[in-house]
Amino acid sequence: MSDHHVIQKPLSELDFSDLQVRLDNRGMVLFQGRAKGTTQAPLHPLPEEFAEAVTNLKEELRMRPLAAGSILVDGIQYRYQKMTGQNDSVFCVVRRLENREMRLHDLQIAPDAMSTILNWANMQSGLILIAGATGQGKTTLGKHLFKEFMITNGGRGISIEDPIEYLMQGKMGDRGFCIQHEDNSGDWSTAIQACLRMRPSYLYIGELRTPRAALEALKASATGHIVITTTHAGSMDEAIGRMAQLTSGAPDSGGMDYVRGELGKSLIGIIVSKLSNYGPDLTILHGSTEAERADIARLIEEGHDQALAKSGNLSWSKHHIAPRPPRGAGNQRA
Repeated sequence: MSDHHVIQKPLSELDFSDLQVRLDNRGMVLFQGRAKGTTQAPLHPLPEEFAEAVTNLKEELRMRPLAAGSILVDGIQYRYQKMTGQNDSVFCVVRRLENREMRLHDLQIAPDAMSTILNWANMQSGLILIAGATGQGKTTLGKHLFKEFMITNGGRGISIEDPIEYLMQGKMGDRGFCIQHEDNSGDWSTAIQACLRMRPSYLYIGELRTPRAALEALKASATGHIVITTTHAGSMDEAIGRMAQLTSGAPDSGGMDYVRGELGKSLIGIIVSKLSNYGPDLTILHGSTEAERADIARLIEEGHDQALAKSGNLSWSKHHIAPRPPRGAGNQRA
């Protein structure tokens, strides 16, 4: 039997979402196809024609001292996670990150909501909180809003993430530019300070995890930068409460009363995101006039967070916006 030569191909020609490899060079390489909305897609042995490409990837992964992070190999950006298994086995799962060309309007946001949140780019500085439960689109919405601000108004935007979920770095429209920074330290306070010395117009910060980072984000939102960050919360009052509680925990925060006062003055708006079959179902808190913003600031400063979700006699605008199902959708198969 004659040996057959397998023509090697780059991983860019394989349709996959995840690869499972062993960095101790034992066991087969498995790949996982794309399965929308689930992690339960089956694993398949990697075809022979991609063996050389995976060897290059494994060599790069072995040189990475961190157990988790992102890596660029042969033009593909990956997010990786290493773990030690039984009998000193070393497994690594790498997820392929995509360059997303989507714009904010591609998320099927209702026109009134689009108009409201795009106007926030015209503010000189301030804080935008995007809240939601796990898997309800808050990160996707936050990053696309951040991207849209740079494309529409120009300026420099810097993101701080761990890990980078998808790629945005580079030119944005004709007048904007995005820099993505991955920080595995757990406390982003130093990274935020460094970013500010680069004078960004917009700052996207993945979910804040430490009091010092939250305090630095709040300071940035009051000093000429629009700061977008996400929080795991299901309502407006919960989002403000979490932000206030976390920030006031910093040793030099000035305490809860001071933090609430600064939050009230800096807040541009809150978006609570919940996904539906027809796009994101958004609840938006937004003050369109000085009087409305003053009412919101007063409620936050005084700790009346639950009143943010009630219209009452206040004049600030809190509206629930959800796109209507397309005509005949009830007769369509999901």
